[in-house]
Amino acid sequence: MKGFKYFLLAVFSAGFFFGCDDNNGTNPDVSSSSECDPNIADCPLPPPPPEAVCAPFPSATQTGIATTWTIGNIPEGSSIYWFFPNGTPINAEGISVPVTYTAPGTFEAYAYVNGSSPLLCSTVEVTVAPQMPHSSSASILSSSSVMRSSSSVIRSSSSSQSNAWNTYPTLQQGGAGVSKGWTSRYWDGCKPSCSWSDKQQSIPGSICKTCDRSNNPIPAIDENRSSCDGGNSYTCWDMTPFVDPGNPNLAYGFAAAPTDRCGKCYQIQFDGGFQHGTAYGTHTAIRGKTLIVMASNMGSDVGNGQFDVLIPGGGLGQFDSFSSQIGKSTSDLGQRYGGLLADCENQLGGGQGSLTQYQTCLRNKCNQVFNNANQKLLKDGCNFYADWFMAANNPTMLYKEVTCPQQLINKYRE
Repeated sequence: MKGFKYFLLAVFSAGFFFGCDDNNGTNPDVSSSSECDPNIADCPLPPPPPEAVCAPFPSATQTGIATTWTIGNIPEGSSIYWFFPNGTPINAEGISVPVTYTAPGTFEAYAYVNGSSPLLCSTVEVTVAPQMPHSSSASILSSSSVMRSSSSVIRSSSSSQSNAWNTYPTLQQGGAGVSKGWTSRYWDGCKPSCSWSDKQQSIPGSICKTCDRSNNPIPAIDENRSSCDGGNSYTCWDMTPFVDPGNPNLAYGFAAAPTDRCGKCYQIQFDGGFQHGTAYGTHTAIRGKTLIVMASNMGSDVGNGQFDVLIPGGGLGQFDSFSSQIGKSTSDLGQRYGGLLADCENQLGGGQGSLTQYQTCLRNKCNQVFNNANQKLLKDGCNFYADWFMAANNPTMLYKEVTCPQQLINKYRE
């Protein structure tokens, strides 16, 4: 669809009743305010419902352009969700939303009205200005500049290998090594299965680290048994997900993965779907985001194509040493499978709530459960699911094995 410069208009159904007379108004028994009688052959059809219209934005001649996309002529009370490939933010909610483009190109804007099929609003062309200012204090495209988009990061020549953020091209279904899958979430507090000496490691000399009850690092040796088996080894709290500091649509984390070797990494690209039913606003909102995960656990209950992401408050699952570790009851941490978000879904009627309602509910629960000052890592990780993950329950995605970034390797091993 790239290159279209015209609107595609979507028609949204609504329940309207319109008055009519039979026989062109000659029947006095049918008033002009009455409901149409379907048995009257020549009763005129009601006019179509309104068509949603997106306001266009003209071409821009410089990068870093900020624009506001607006949609109008929609039924009152509609929920509007946006998807901006290569824009910042990549997802937003509202009738009018500001977006910034930081790289040249032709970019599309999609609006979802009440979670319906996307309406391609228009395109915006962003090009580099012909003359660039250069000075010692301000420079465009200097040796330390970084240009980013939702699917790629171009590293500068001055970036060191140890601190560089990797490049992740857009995954295409049917592409080499690309598979379809979905993500769930958990945090049980147990010693990660990749911390045992009998597990094969994809990174030579590495083994997944462990911590004690107070989150202090301890040796990942077999003598330090899992807290879920009465031992002293727990999941370290800094293994919560984190966002790329230069690209808000890219994040990193750890997961129980369907793999035969610990320490493998995978690129996950969300496609807006839902594994267990019809997608709604939260799933639409995460579409296009990329999560890089490293396998810290090879869970026996993880199915083919499933990645169980480590998220505090995401659900205890089959085992639990986490609730006693932080001094909470299991019910404080939400549903056994589904965690705090599952409680929010029960409160909001499944897919009936809006994106904002789900995010607010989950954020409030995260802040209530992880309310001690020493639990900030856990609270931040829980809020990651509300803020970056858009409170999307078990979203579907495309995934592919990739080279592990150094940032995850550093957090994984002792």
